[in-house]
Amino acid sequence: MEKCHSDHKCHCMKEPSKINQEAPVPESVIPVEPVQEKTDQEQWEEERTKLKDQLLRNLADLENFRKRAEREREEALKYGVTKFAKDFLTVLDAFQKALHVSDEAPSSVILEGLRIAEKEFSSTLNRHGVKSIPIQKGDTFDPAYHQAMLEIETTDYPAGCIVEILQTGYTLQERLLRPALVGVSKSVKL
Repeated sequence: MEKCHSDHKCHCMKEPSKINQEAPVPESVIPVEPVQEKTDQEQWEEERTKLKDQLLRNLADLENFRKRAEREREEALKYGVTKFAKDFLTVLDAFQKALHVSDEAPSSVILEGLRIAEKEFSSTLNRHGVKSIPIQKGDTFDPAYHQAMLEIETTDYPAGCIVEILQTGYTLQERLLRPALVGVSKSVKL
């Protein structure tokens, strides 16, 4: 062992054999085991397994989505009219009040109660997008919104005009819900 500037062993001086053991070994000297590359068959199998797993997951997701959509559709059909029904409870209340008063009140009071109930009924329908088809005598017959129930010979209106309104028609959000039932004029044969 080499000696340092003093007689005792110094930490700065090391034995030559220890110096070689502790020194880092360059990477070029470290033996590298050859990496075995996967064969084409193994790569295809691995890829097939990944794709199969992905396909099964997607199928499961699709099935879950289908079940959830079906459940939501059933709930919408079952409970979709909840707001509509709640609003009509006030209409029912108005009719019940009119009927309750009918035992003790004159007919004019009963008639006024029924008018109030009818107004409440119409406004509730309007809030939900149900609107009556505006129609008057003399309007031109429109088969998209009117259904002719009878023809009436008249000289008061030209042929093809509405001369009698038998039943009011309604639309729901601009789509025909029920056509108006009308009587249509036809030309008079002389």
